[in-house]
Amino acid sequence: GDLPGTPPLAWLADVWDAVSTVVVAGSGATPLDAGRALALSVRLPRRRGAPPALLPPGKGGDDAPPPLALYGAADHESVVAVPASERLALAARAAYLAAAFLPFLLLAPLLLAAASAAAPTSRAHARLRALAWLLLLAGVRASGPAFCKWAQWSATREDMFPVDLCRALSTLHDAAPTHAWRHTEAALEAAYGRGAVKRLFSRFDRTPLASGSVAQVHVAALAGDTDHTVAVKVAHPGVASRVRMDFALLKPLAAAASTLPGLRGFSLQESLAQFSATMTAQADLRVEAEHIRRFCRNFAPVAASVVFPSVVEDVPPSASVLVETFERGSSVTRYMRAPAPFNPQIVALGVDAYLKMLLADNFVHTDLHPGNILVRVRDGSDADLTDAASGGGPGGCDVDGRLQLVLLDAGLAEQLTPNVRTHFVSMLNAIMGGDGAAGARHMLAFSAAQKCPEPAAFTAAMEAFFDSAADIDSGGIDLDAVLKGCLRLARAHSVSVDSSYAALLVGVVVIVAFAASLDPETCLADAAAPALLAYSLTGRSFGRLFA
Repeated sequence: GDLPGTPPLAWLADVWDAVSTVVVAGSGATPLDAGRALALSVRLPRRRGAPPALLPPGKGGDDAPPPLALYGAADHESVVAVPASERLALAARAAYLAAAFLPFLLLAPLLLAAASAAAPTSRAHARLRALAWLLLLAGVRASGPAFCKWAQWSATREDMFPVDLCRALSTLHDAAPTHAWRHTEAALEAAYGRGAVKRLFSRFDRTPLASGSVAQVHVAALAGDTDHTVAVKVAHPGVASRVRMDFALLKPLAAAASTLPGLRGFSLQESLAQFSATMTAQADLRVEAEHIRRFCRNFAPVAASVVFPSVVEDVPPSASVLVETFERGSSVTRYMRAPAPFNPQIVALGVDAYLKMLLADNFVHTDLHPGNILVRVRDGSDADLTDAASGGGPGGCDVDGRLQLVLLDAGLAEQLTPNVRTHFVSMLNAIMGGDGAAGARHMLAFSAAQKCPEPAAFTAAMEAFFDSAADIDSGGIDLDAVLKGCLRLARAHSVSVDSSYAALLVGVVVIVAFAASLDPETCLADAAAPALLAYSLTGRSFGRLFA
């Protein structure tokens, strides 16, 4: 009764939850630290001397946290081990998932085979394939956060999957479940001791402000500091354990599905291997906290223009709880729907912020969709922004030079190796210069284990594509169309693209799309070309937000 509504196969979910609870409670096991599943360990700094009024003995301050993986700095293919104490729960979960995906596994191969027999341009071909994807979506929706996130991530991978499947998966949105207050209270007490809510906070809104597939956010005020509001992110109960089990089950499921007629060549195993680290890292909020600290350090010199929420260090983050400063602002989606005079300023700041991450900081936020970007007036009020959005007028507010972006949700980030940054930036430069051969050469370097059977054919296809789509003399380059076209060609020629590159490519596609919605007159290729060219020639970055 904690989640709104009754999802399909809810009774099986209840059985799995009950078995999981009994097994874990009976063994005394605790949820596996999500960070231990990844390859690279980064020890967080020891935090000593936390105020005794906030942290009871043995709950944080003097104990160094365990090694954590900094997502993006390691090999993305992680091996997720399931403790013996959870194997009965794993079996129950497997039975549930088998029931959820049985219609797809039984009928999709037949539907896709029938579609292949029909003319590719016929309505029957499109309808049969669409019905197969509907069966897949039904199974995904019934299966929990790991599956939903995998589907959303896969929707951006036109280099791996057919375009019609990507479009079908893109219709899947988070159900945004919320858990009951007792789970939030239990998570806080597990992290900070009995009575944590009353001891740490003078005010705590029990109704969450927002919720996603991994965690929900509450608004609160710290004890003794009622003037400053904080945001408390609390992971949904058992999410790390469920994600771990799901990936342990998904590996053999993807391997089996890849052998079925009609599903071969869909890169299911490769997609899963690349995505597992993404979801595993997101399930541990300490990883997000470390990302936030790093972004805050990187953007401190330009905080007048771009900021991130700060980690509230008086309440050290745990795997399931993260306390951040609460940042006011309006979502940029508001100004995508109702354009404002300062929309070009939002785009300029967004482009500069991304180029700073890519060229100067070597640490890129890879989840910068419009919902994670707020805009506000520095040292102003929400009323000032509303006034400026309406055009000001006599006595109106001029926000020129005072606009500020707030970037949220730093759980997904990429630390680039020199090799990755070189090939990615060179790929972008090849697009700006309309050089298809260079673009193909760098895309073929997007995987350490490249599997493209005919690189020469891929190069020829890229040259032909760039001649028509990346001709700067034809009135500007549509970066969104070119990147998506490159991904489609990569799939057609079986070009492997590691997830670090894919995350960067998809990030650019998302930024280009929301920039075009904010200001259709902006050509991001023209805006980014000087900074990319300067970096390629000198190894240094130049821009308004960085030098």
